Amino acid sequence: MNNWISIEERQHINISEKTHEILLYDIEKYHLNSFSALTNLIIENGWSTLSANPMSYINQQTDIYNKILNKHLTLTESQKMQQDILHDIQQHTISSFQNKYCKLPKGIQKNIHYSKQSIQLLQHCNDMIIKIYKRPGKFVSALFESYADLKDTERDCIIKKDLFNILNDCIKNNTIACIKMHTNHSYYIMPLAIDTFIGYTYVICKSCPHEAGFNGTYVDMSPRLSNILSVMDTGEKFEITENEKKSFRKKIQATGAAYFDSPSENIQVLFTNKGLSMYQTILHQRPSYIHKDGNLYTFNCTRRQAANYFFKFGKEALVLQPQELHEQMLQNFKDAVSTYS
Repeated sequence: MNNWISIEERQHINISEKTHEILLYDIEKYHLNSFSALTNLIIENGWSTLSANPMSYINQQTDIYNKILNKHLTLTESQKMQQDILHDIQQHTISSFQNKYCKLPKGIQKNIHYSKQSIQLLQHCNDMIIKIYKRPGKFVSALFESYADLKDTERDCIIKKDLFNILNDCIKNNTIACIKMHTNHSYYIMPLAIDTFIGYTYVICKSCPHEAGFNGTYVDMSPRLSNILSVMDTGEKFEITENEKKSFRKKIQATGAAYFDSPSENIQVLFTNKGLSMYQTILHQRPSYIHKDGNLYTFNCTRRQAANYFFKFGKEALVLQPQELHEQMLQNFKDAVSTYS
């Protein structure tokens, strides 16, 4: 117990190689300046939700059994059995969590610096966490392992938890937010929705440069949540009609959240037979076609999506229309040849 009361600011922890790689990736993704900056956010924001914390599991199992007991037994009988069942659940939890999180093979040793908030959270761990992990470092390692098991968009909600909550309040209340990007550019935005697309979380909004003020010209924008450094709710109201909401939802369905800031248009592509086979198998960012005539396909998507997707096809797909995109693709391939030459 003393280990949990007198937690030092620095601590060595053991994590798996897979978890180490994901944490290093996320440091870059979220534009953080140190390993400790990321790990403290995981502790502070993921404390109650990450699966390494046994309390949500215990509470969930207890609720299930209590509902069954209350349905079939008298109140007195139910209360007596609830205590016995809770004890059994706790014993099972201790055993299963120790097997899952406390017997990890030796991986990579990392030295982390706890923030004051992280130390306070660890000092106030409940008895169940202490019984399972024995030492704070073991629990912290388990938190990181369970964090690394999450999908990219689920990790977004932990690392950007405060920003996520502010933006959701702005969406709910129709208030303008001021965001600062990792590029140091700032914008006023009318946030409309938060959506995911191929492993990233996007803020669907209308935006204008901060220097233009509230009354500037707003255009469609969909920044990644991971690229937003800060958000402030200005409290300034904006209006959006039901027709406008339907319109932006339709656009998200057509283009995907990543390409919300660009208009869709018809794009003609001529495939070789091999190119058609590639189109059937390469699913990442694949646009849907609206018409086909032999190997000639017509897509309705943004130019940016088409350029990103069809560049990897090389000579197996020729973008015919629009002419501007045809010329852009030609220049991209010339640049690639120049680099390799």
